[in-house]
Amino acid sequence: QFSSKPLRYGCFQGTLPKNIIFSDTQAEVRKKLGKPSESKKQYRIESWKVGDLQLDVNYGKEDKRVEMVALQVPYAEYSAWAKK
Repeated sequence: QFSSKPLRYGCFQGTLPKNIIFSDTQAEVRKKLGKPSESKKQYRIESWKVGDLQLDVNYGKEDKRVEMVALQVPYAEYSAWAKK
């Protein structure tokens, strides 16, 4: 996970996936990535499929800009793998 704030993960200083930057608004992220495959408005999270991975973007409550980015194996696939 990559965060714009010094949470327990610390601030990420590198390049984010798909040229996302922490100052991007939701509209700017959608322009870069297209329509999300999933959206959880109550948590301010949108998800996209990137190859075999899932890219989650969490937006700030006040400014609606990128706050956290996670690139991971989709939960359903991880869950099936973990049961093996």
